[in-house]
Amino acid sequence: MEIKSIQCTSYEADIPQSLQEPVQVEPYGHIVSKPCCWLHRGDRSHLSLADFVELALFKKSALKVLTPDHATAAILLTRFPELFLTVATDDSHTAELSGFMNVSMEPLVLTSDLISQSQETLKHTFDLVVAPSNPSEILRGTLELLSEDGCAVLKGDVSVLTEQSLKSARFSGFDSILGDSMFVTSPTKSNNRTGVPVQLLYHNSPSSCILELETQLVESGLKTEQINL
Repeated sequence: MEIKSIQCTSYEADIPQSLQEPVQVEPYGHIVSKPCCWLHRGDRSHLSLADFVELALFKKSALKVLTPDHATAAILLTRFPELFLTVATDDSHTAELSGFMNVSMEPLVLTSDLISQSQETLKHTFDLVVAPSNPSEILRGTLELLSEDGCAVLKGDVSVLTEQSLKSARFSGFDSILGDSMFVTSPTKSNNRTGVPVQLLYHNSPSSCILELETQLVESGLKTEQINL
């Protein structure tokens, strides 16, 4: 038995049941399902950065994005003017970005840790960090800024920045390859599996399915406990 998972996000559309009826107050209306964009793995070179952000907004409309590059910020804001965007830059670009409602600027340097910059309040704040250059120099700072379920879109020569170097920096590796030599990576989840064991219930004697499931769970680092009902 092989354990796999699929994640899907549901969105409620405020649509009347028919054109002649008003919208009814109900807990759920018409449901539209969208695949989680974080599962778009592999070669996605047909997607631009803006395309990827658009997919991410399907998953989370209040997506919090950070970029240290004001040119990237301008590209994203042209397409998504209401994007919640933080730009790690100095005050010289304030005038260019002041017309956007949800934009903030922070004097932040991704090559330094947050404590040395007195920026601890930004730790694990962002769903997406977009850095178009020098990825090997900013991995530590990016890791500090990303939320648990966040990801980074970086740009660099994948033949120089290896899968192993990403994993050594506590990233998942090259999750997706986008256009313009950009790639997606995400923080590795902490392996905290020392808690309550998974209880496997059976009648009389455990079936082959239960035993196979137990083997898979143990190989994944989980504790198990068989209980005869």
